[in-house]
Amino acid sequence: MTADSLPRKNVLAALLGEKDGKAGLQFASSPVPEPAQPVRKRARLWDIDPRYLRQIVGHCLPPEMLTAIARAHFCNVDPANGYAMHIEAIGFAATRNAVSEAMQERLDRLHAAALRRYEAARHAAAILTLWDEDSARGEIAGPLWAAMTHKAITASGQYELNARMHILSHHLVAADAAQRRALAELEARCAHLAAANDTLKAQHARDLARLRQQLQKASIENRRLAAVERENAILAARLERLELAHAESTLEAEIANLKSANEVLTLSAQRTWALEKSLRAAHEELDRMARERNDAIAERDALQRVLAASGNEADPSASCAGDCADCSNACQERCILFVGGRISLLPHYRTLADRLGIRLVHHDGGLEESLSRLPEMIGQVDAVVCPTDCVSHNAYHQIKRHCKQAGKPCLLYRGAGLSGFAAALARLSAGEAILAASDMNLA
Repeated sequence: MTADSLPRKNVLAALLGEKDGKAGLQFASSPVPEPAQPVRKRARLWDIDPRYLRQIVGHCLPPEMLTAIARAHFCNVDPANGYAMHIEAIGFAATRNAVSEAMQERLDRLHAAALRRYEAARHAAAILTLWDEDSARGEIAGPLWAAMTHKAITASGQYELNARMHILSHHLVAADAAQRRALAELEARCAHLAAANDTLKAQHARDLARLRQQLQKASIENRRLAAVERENAILAARLERLELAHAESTLEAEIANLKSANEVLTLSAQRTWALEKSLRAAHEELDRMARERNDAIAERDALQRVLAASGNEADPSASCAGDCADCSNACQERCILFVGGRISLLPHYRTLADRLGIRLVHHDGGLEESLSRLPEMIGQVDAVVCPTDCVSHNAYHQIKRHCKQAGKPCLLYRGAGLSGFAAALARLSAGEAILAASDMNLA
């Protein structure tokens, strides 16, 4: 709804006092006569005398709320122009329309507490008494709305309330001007005090730095004096021993010998510490090399066994009854899922598996292939092999979970090289990694 669709010309004329071609805001010089019968229900915004709408819209409706109503219902004026929006809202408030109903609803909800407080009043004098009490406490908006729309308010009461509000507005403007002047003086004083405070802070910082330097010097001097006192005590004790033993020359020689021996012992101790450190490092290096050697031997042996087994299978003259452990395991696990590993070695992985008569299915562990395929692939193979040092953590955990759910054997090992893969196949053939569905903690 736009402003042009609402009949506000007569209302604004009554509000602004248009009469005989002359315009101007006019107030009645005497109270409006009392109505013959009192009003039995609360007045709505459009029921109020248009002369009083300026006070109600200006004091009872917050600017941000008025701006929200203006943006929602009318756009003839710029909401940034507060005065024009105020006049436009007054024009809408004088008659019942979508805008005045929205203002009525917002005012009732905003000042519900004041409406409940004023509801107990039974006549205009009691309403004005409540108004005087509230205005004395600085409560203006809610009490003004509650009093102006009260069911017991009379025309003369509304006139009196408007008059008091008019005078109060002048007082508020004067008080605001005085407060602004006082605020400006306080701000200037605060600026002066801030500058003085900065000066005092700078002086305090300089004094504090000087005192800290003095304290540091005093602390150094105190430590020096304490050292001197300790040295004096030691020298006094030595002197006492020398005087008692009457062997000053012998003691001096003994002291010199002790110093030399102490220097020799210190050098020896330093060399010993260095040798111990080197020895520990050598032991650690030997242990590491021994572990690497053992791992390499184990992988070599496993690779040899796998190659030997594959050679026997390839030999047409070789015969196997099918009752040995290696053969039975190899026959049972003819399809193996290999997850992760080095992509560059994949052809070698497949060649080695083919030599063992194993069909190798590969999944890259989530690099390019989706991990969502793992459950389906695990369900189609006899066992799963995965190098833990060449696969993502997410794939690692999913493999363990899906193998446990599917009851599939799973071998998780370290070493993504070809020898590590061969050792893993050997361990699978030997039955070392045939895990039950409830045991998936092998790493």
